[in-house]
Amino acid sequence: VLATWFAWTWGLGDALRERTYAKMSRLGTLAGIRPTSNQTPIEYARTLGQAIPRIHASSQVLAWTFAIGRYGRQGAGDDGLDDVKNAWKSMRAWLMLRALRRLVPIGSS
Repeated sequence: VLATWFAWTWGLGDALRERTYAKMSRLGTLAGIRPTSNQTPIEYARTLGQAIPRIHASSQVLAWTFAIGRYGRQGAGDDGLDDVKNAWKSMRAWLMLRALRRLVPIGSS
């Protein structure tokens, strides 16, 4: 369990926005929706939302707050941190479900 936690959190940024966006990207990759090198965070969130419509709004919240915090002139301060937490809570189960379905094919012959 400790090794899994360490592998999951290795290399994540210090800020909540960065950590959450990295988790979304990692879980999205496990779910078969890998970000490409030429995608912006907003474009990747759109790709996730198209693949799993129930997480469209949440993925947009995470991507926008990450982009503002990372690329904004003055950063985002603490604005939107509750939105980030709520968005992640509402989407992680859907990403995990898709990842499980992909990694453990059930009912296919």
